[in-house]
Amino acid sequence: MAPVFASAPSTHDKLGADIKSLLKDNGGMWELSGDGKAIEIGWEFGGFNKAWAFMNAVAQEAKDAKHHPEWSNTYNRVIVRWTTHQDRETKQSGLTPLDVRLAARTQELAREHGAKKALAVSSDSGTDGAKAQIDKLDGCSACRP
Repeated sequence: MAPVFASAPSTHDKLGADIKSLLKDNGGMWELSGDGKAIEIGWEFGGFNKAWAFMNAVAQEAKDAKHHPEWSNTYNRVIVRWTTHQDRETKQSGLTPLDVRLAARTQELAREHGAKKALAVSSDSGTDGAKAQIDKLDGCSACRP
């Protein structure tokens, strides 16, 4: 699947290159969602408090940017998905430069907060991987101490 852009066509070349550099296929850590409209990742932290501190840091960045992630937390695991539901100019859903900037910042914050490892969020079913992982984590007894 190719990325689906919500932003103006004039941003697509640079945005495409920036997204490409974040993706696992190119040495990055992020995965493109099944529909191409989001980038997503999961991390495991040393415990709930570390995961929560990371989420607080991302929440502050999101507040400052006036843009929020879709995410889930179960004990020490956090799944993050950046997408734009409706771009203000184009009225389209998909990826924008803001999603990419916040994804890169999220990755920095994960490192700063001691993320132990990145978790796979892709789904073989063709559905959005992060959403499928969130559903799995909701009932995950191994995710608890």
